[in-house]
Amino acid sequence: MFGKLYRYIRKKILGTVNKWPLERKIKGCMALYKKRTGYDFDINNPKTFNEKIQWYKLFYDSEAFPAAVDKYLFKAYVDEKLGKGYTIPLYGAWEKAEDFRKDWDKLPEDFCLKATLMSD
Repeated sequence: MFGKLYRYIRKKILGTVNKWPLERKIKGCMALYKKRTGYDFDINNPKTFNEKIQWYKLFYDSEAFPAAVDKYLFKAYVDEKLGKGYTIPLYGAWEKAEDFRKDWDKLPEDFCLKATLMSD
């Protein structure tokens, strides 16, 4: 439903690419939208913000999506576009718990640890 990002995530998690034809995706999206909002809309001419979000889910495809939805990649994206200093400090990025334990003493007393959930 989200173009390349959706296919990328689905392929990483399930090992296959979504093979639903676009018409089936549109029908499913429209049916769910009507169920939740109580009305239909023209997918080719969305007017409200929510209608435009539905259009984006089906048709918008951008190479920037993976960087925009991943905490670690987004920091690099902001640094590339705006320069250093616009994001909070990053103390490290680890792929394994063992690597994190090795760097434990280098971390400040107070910090926040967040997962990226295998975004690569």
